[in-house]
Amino acid sequence: MKISSGRKPNIYLIAILAIFTCGGISFLSSRILVDSRIIRPNRFIDGFISPSEWIANWLKNPTCKVPCWENIVPGDTNRDQAKSLLSNNTDVTSFEESNVIPYGQVLKINLDNDVYPDDATILFDNQNIVQEINLGTFGDNLYLHDVISVYGPPRRVLFHDQMYEYVTVDLLYPELGMAIELFLPNLNLEGEIPQVKIEKYGEILHVYLEAPDLKYYFEISEITDGTIDPRLLSEWKGYTIYP
Repeated sequence: MKISSGRKPNIYLIAILAIFTCGGISFLSSRILVDSRIIRPNRFIDGFISPSEWIANWLKNPTCKVPCWENIVPGDTNRDQAKSLLSNNTDVTSFEESNVIPYGQVLKINLDNDVYPDDATILFDNQNIVQEINLGTFGDNLYLHDVISVYGPPRRVLFHDQMYEYVTVDLLYPELGMAIELFLPNLNLEGEIPQVKIEKYGEILHVYLEAPDLKYYFEISEITDGTIDPRLLSEWKGYTIYP
């Protein structure tokens, strides 16, 4: 490990790396849920593949403005309200409560009519107020270009995990209360600080929705554990090499 934010090993990313390296099919575990979808090689030759239906709806025809999702508002909506909204949402196939360490009882949501409630996860504080909505977009054909075309460029870029030859990179929209996650090859394997190339066809693995200013993200979530090495945080400067 060249860098560390104090975050626990991300088994999800290790699984992705194993498939990138060895090939094959695997069931992938994210930081808080199981994802049955299969990672595929880079699919960009002549253009983009359209996002899945539920992701396309989120991008082009959202129920409410981020960080709100399906009328659930981080920092405002409580657990009972969230469950009621999900129960009455015809786009929700199913949802369930699950005890996930260190988050406690989370809501795991199925949106694509398969057997896995892995499309969205809602985290709460100890007062049962929504703190984070995690959209699991891996395998749903959501790419950086898609997000930027709707929400504009991010403000900041944060490296927060290095797994062998790959780095987890989050693009931050503090004013919106949104962060999006990429998993990119490290171009600086011999250096102390990793280096990545951010391109428009990078696939988004997660979208994190929180109260604006991303206080939960920066101070509480396991992504940072409240500590950020300033060398790993930079301003957005377009599609190029970072930092």
